[in-house]
Amino acid sequence: MKFAHKLSAVAGLAMVAAAYAQPASFTDLGDRSTSQVFSQAVTLTAANNIQWYKVVLPAVTASSGWVDIWTNTPGNITDSELGLYDAAGNIVNGAAGGSDDDSGPGLFSQLTYGQTTPTRAAIGTGAIRNGIDGVLAGGTYWVAVGRFSVTHGLTNWTVTSTYTGTERTCTLNFDIAAPGAPTPPTGVGAYTPNNGLAGTSTVATVTVTPGDIPPSTGISVTLDASLLGAGSITLLDDGVAPDAAPGDNIFSGNVLVDSNTTPGVKATPFTVADAQSRSSNGTMNFTVNAPPPANDDCGTAATATLGANAFNNSAASNDGLTACVTSSRDVWFVYTAANTNDLNFATCNNAGFDTVVSVYDECGGTALGCNDDGCALQSSVTLTGIVAGETYYVRVAGFGGASAGGAGSLVISEVTPPTPPQWDENVDGGGDAGDALATAQTPTGTDPFISIAGTFNTDDVDIYKIRICGNGTFSITTNTTLTGTQDTQLFLFDGTGAGVIMNDDTVGGTTGLRSTLDGTLGTPDGTYYLAVTRYDRDPMNAGGFPIWEDTPFQAVRAPDGLTNGGDITLASWSGTFTATNLGYELAMTGVCFAPDVCAADYNGDTVVDFFDYLDFVSDFSSNAPGADFNADTVIDFFDYLDFVAAFSTGC
Repeated sequence: MKFAHKLSAVAGLAMVAAAYAQPASFTDLGDRSTSQVFSQAVTLTAANNIQWYKVVLPAVTASSGWVDIWTNTPGNITDSELGLYDAAGNIVNGAAGGSDDDSGPGLFSQLTYGQTTPTRAAIGTGAIRNGIDGVLAGGTYWVAVGRFSVTHGLTNWTVTSTYTGTERTCTLNFDIAAPGAPTPPTGVGAYTPNNGLAGTSTVATVTVTPGDIPPSTGISVTLDASLLGAGSITLLDDGVAPDAAPGDNIFSGNVLVDSNTTPGVKATPFTVADAQSRSSNGTMNFTVNAPPPANDDCGTAATATLGANAFNNSAASNDGLTACVTSSRDVWFVYTAANTNDLNFATCNNAGFDTVVSVYDECGGTALGCNDDGCALQSSVTLTGIVAGETYYVRVAGFGGASAGGAGSLVISEVTPPTPPQWDENVDGGGDAGDALATAQTPTGTDPFISIAGTFNTDDVDIYKIRICGNGTFSITTNTTLTGTQDTQLFLFDGTGAGVIMNDDTVGGTTGLRSTLDGTLGTPDGTYYLAVTRYDRDPMNAGGFPIWEDTPFQAVRAPDGLTNGGDITLASWSGTFTATNLGYELAMTGVCFAPDVCAADYNGDTVVDFFDYLDFVSDFSSNAPGADFNADTVIDFFDYLDFVAAFSTGC
């Protein structure tokens, strides 16, 4: 099948390569007007580079002679494009006859001129060579080779490429038969399979195009397989296995790769000759694969130890296990746990390719953990609940179904479980910490008080009763253990609910949107209520006005609400956010557990005296929120009676 050619003839197109008299840089292939087959290595030195080749070609017609040009390996290009221009810079035979993308083998390119029948054998999976691109006049021509995508202009040797990759290589090939001159038999060779381990067998085939003027008789094909340790081999077209059918000009033979052959690509030459004393040469490649590593299978897993365990999975096969993502080229380790510490299995910064790590309880068993990109393109799996003396099977693979491989290290380390918080809102506090002083949680424990963990739900505010005991050097921070990148806020109130300080975003911005309170404003030691919430959930006074303004964010601030009229006592909260069991953790210094609750110590100064009575009466008279002594949400005479009873009893 002839593939569609690509062409753009839009004048004035602003591309890297502009029109010029002739290519400034080129390789002169000389006079090739006689019958011959030859190849030229091509190196595209830059992302959009076009390589030019000047060559003298014979005149060919639809009935006599041919010029076939194609690209293929060796080289690392997988998708090339070809163009042919005459000595005046015009594309040959118009758009359809002068450029090609994918008519060659795979995504390589092919142009075929002259004789239409009999056709020449296809190159690999490429199109039949049948002169479909027209005829040629004898003379000087210019061949342009580029990496897809290439635009071929009609005139002035205008050829451009939009490829943005790195240097690429391929091979440019010519099969030329001058009309009226004898042509040698030629061949295209291949191995099936084209790769394997040393010590395995393969079948070599050469598809021959007989010579002409006169037609070839007595064709023979000789393969030099010395690089495979097999010496010289005569390929036959006799219908005896491995040859498929006699007389079809496909010559075949078995090749046993010597067991001592080193890994790599082996380019083996062959010669096609006929009884008319004509011959041509070609090469075909066989890749000798490296042997798989000793720990290629779970059953032969390498014993691993704590620390780095080297591996190379370049030649590994695939067990087919897929715990979390598709992966291949796997190697195996087996590790026996020495104790019950958590274990981490990782390739972080220790592999030059995209890895996948999975851990199993046994070969073919249950996946205990799997990770693809826990650290950039490398992997990290942490297991808890480790059983001392238990074995764990670790699979290290490359990402994808046909992954690259390479050398690396699996690092196994014991992980000390993080210290649990001293107070957990849900575990120790029994549920949600309230958003008012009366419903606040009062954590208990042994000083110092260094951490609190809790969770946010929609519009949640959690208040904890604490005691600052650091002589003005305290700090409270929403740290990264659970909080992550949440936008938090911290507020501190005194024992009556009056605002003391707040912070939205840590001063200096080193912890992003998290919050920090400290003693920069001279907060004295004593009992306080600490409120933690998310932005933009803010405390309001009894009049519904904010106790603090929203900004500045990066500052520890005393109450600064412009409309609160001096009333800085907490009455309610305003603002909304959405969350479901979103964890947070507070890290604290200079903080102690609040003393045992004493109802009579109304002002929270740790002493029950007449000032407590006066402070309560003042709040009761002004209907302040703290006067709801019995927390029944109504301030009435029963609150007064309950306070007097508590005051009379003392602590």
